[in-house]
Amino acid sequence: MTVQILDLKETVTEEFKQIVSRNPDVALWLGKVGFSTRPHYLTSLCYFLKCVNIENPSTFLDLKTEENPKQRFFPAERLVETWQAEAHVNGISSAKIKKIIDAIRSFFKHNRIPLLQIKCTYKPKSKQSICDDDLCKFREGFNWYGKFLFDFMLSAPIRDGQFQRCPNCGEEFFPRWRNITTFPVIEAYSPFIIRPQKGHESSQYDQGLLQVCFLTETAAKSLNIYRDLKQRVLGRELKSNEYIFTHQKSHRGEKHIAPVAKMDVVFFFQQAKERTGIKVYPHLLRSWVNSILASRGIEKQLRDLYLGHSSAYEEGYIMQLLPQWQNTFRQAKAMEHLDIIGGFISTFDIEEKLLQIEEQQKEIQKLKEQLDKRRLTEEEEENLKWLLEQYKQGKLKVTP
Repeated sequence: MTVQILDLKETVTEEFKQIVSRNPDVALWLGKVGFSTRPHYLTSLCYFLKCVNIENPSTFLDLKTEENPKQRFFPAERLVETWQAEAHVNGISSAKIKKIIDAIRSFFKHNRIPLLQIKCTYKPKSKQSICDDDLCKFREGFNWYGKFLFDFMLSAPIRDGQFQRCPNCGEEFFPRWRNITTFPVIEAYSPFIIRPQKGHESSQYDQGLLQVCFLTETAAKSLNIYRDLKQRVLGRELKSNEYIFTHQKSHRGEKHIAPVAKMDVVFFFQQAKERTGIKVYPHLLRSWVNSILASRGIEKQLRDLYLGHSSAYEEGYIMQLLPQWQNTFRQAKAMEHLDIIGGFISTFDIEEKLLQIEEQQKEIQKLKEQLDKRRLTEEEEENLKWLLEQYKQGKLKVTP
């Protein structure tokens, strides 16, 4: 079999991916991996098959049946290693090579014929670091609404993928007010507990996994102001099962409230980057939070729980241990060190916005009152209809 390194975008077409996905062995494999992982794995396998000139994925699996350990003949492993060597020579990055080999390993593993060990050297890039001053400057790049979201994500570093509904199973993961266990009371060190979206369909992740965070003083103040603002606009109190971050959308001429989605979060951060020149993305906040908590002596097990990683704590014990963890974080003054602006919130823009909303509501009320004055009562309307009918029948004459 000939091995060549091709251009990924030009080589793997949607038509070829559909053909490969219909293969029984591929369908069995994709059914066993997480939904969010499937498209990446499928693209990687399709690309490899094109590079080694194999059209049928089952033919690739059959190479394992031809191996002969006595003669040191391992065709499947040799083919993968040959492609790996060619990819290195042709300048394919180590990260991309690892992703493709990971997909191939998974394909064989889930078809019960795992590949023998194939070494894949990969050194991840060092993560971008960020200081408190840069985070403060970056925060100023958000509009008044985006600052609420940013303050919250600095305190409860959920993934941007949390702001979505799973397109496969339909389960929702958007933050809700009920995730603040003390709601409607929102104050510093209030627990925020949510079920992470990542890995919810994969057996490799704990099915009872929860992310347990606490609110900084700034995050608590921001959420209180934000809640009051929303309640003024809606003219009612917010319910615990409602989404925290929402906006109004129009659909077919009708307005409805929709949760802020992943692409909205990405847009907010991109807009702040353009305004400040500082590059910060949602996942960087998670790394920053992890480093701050580590510097305050918070053990790794609790940090994993704080970030929504797999941990030894079962869901049933979390609520029992919550007061103990809260006390641990208080003693370490962890939330004070996560609070980059120390609880100080500039309310000028917020108050200005509230005044605008109140003025708009006053104008709407005036229009309603004027409209009510112009409206006829039911009795007046009936009398008018009777007079018109009399006029049409000639029983009533109108004198100038």
